[in-house]
Amino acid sequence: MTWYAWERALEMATWRRACLWSLCAGLLVLVRPIALFVPVFLVAGWMVGQLRGDNSRGETRLRRRRIVLSCTVLATACAAPAGWMFRNLDVAGRFALSSQRGVVLAYFKAAEVTLWQEGRTRNRYLETSLDERHAYDPHPVWESIDRRLQARFPELDDAQRAELSWPNLAQGNKTDLDSFAVSDALTAIGWNELLADPWSTLACSTVRCMSMLTFPINLALEPPAGMTVNPWRSVARGSVYLLLLVGVLVRLARGGLRFEAAYFPTACVAALLLATTPQLDPRFRVPMIPLLVFIALMPSVRRTSGIDLPQS
Repeated sequence: MTWYAWERALEMATWRRACLWSLCAGLLVLVRPIALFVPVFLVAGWMVGQLRGDNSRGETRLRRRRIVLSCTVLATACAAPAGWMFRNLDVAGRFALSSQRGVVLAYFKAAEVTLWQEGRTRNRYLETSLDERHAYDPHPVWESIDRRLQARFPELDDAQRAELSWPNLAQGNKTDLDSFAVSDALTAIGWNELLADPWSTLACSTVRCMSMLTFPINLALEPPAGMTVNPWRSVARGSVYLLLLVGVLVRLARGGLRFEAAYFPTACVAALLLATTPQLDPRFRVPMIPLLVFIALMPSVRRTSGIDLPQS
């Protein structure tokens, strides 16, 4: 719906059409928090598209209208997430989207970078897994996060200390303590870990973005500990996604794409990758697949009298 509304607004940038697509973009964040950066990227692209319009005649009034329209789009995109955050402020006393952001950042993102720094990425399915088969295996990275988290709440009884541990928190379960306070503490721990070695964080995140788009081919290249992998099956499945990625890169390299048409799927894929990395969960790739197919199959365009026409 957001994509369709975006295309309609590009055809004719009326106030109603512009507000409709930006409202849908904001609602995406509530449908799936992984889409957090999607409205950010789309609003930025819309503003660039509007402000780079033809002003050769010095039409100050038209340019002012575009600026006001872009500001309206920004406000409308923020409306749905802000409404939910005000609801949380009223109910829980915190202006936030969720009390789970710290859990995700520390136990899943920062932990992945820690394993990368220590050269133990093969253990990611053992040490950052909620699989019941590995519930009693050592989880040194998560246990380290537990110790730092519990140190921030010194007055804990045994029951509360048990609640502030990965078997409970990584599952997204509630605790007797303020969930937002726990999330804030985990957020601080996660950012401290990520910023302690920015280059490792950047390298891990970049590699994981590529692995996300070609999974499960990485399982054949580096079999994870604690898992039985059929390398030929992993290569066969991963090669399909690898070919799709190559097709996208070739299409982008060839050029001849209309900015407005190519921007939406490209920006959405980039925003989804940014939100998921350095995690490696192929479920997050599902919404990217049709976007990538669309980019790979986009035709080139040529201009005739100011009109974009597909090339034969």
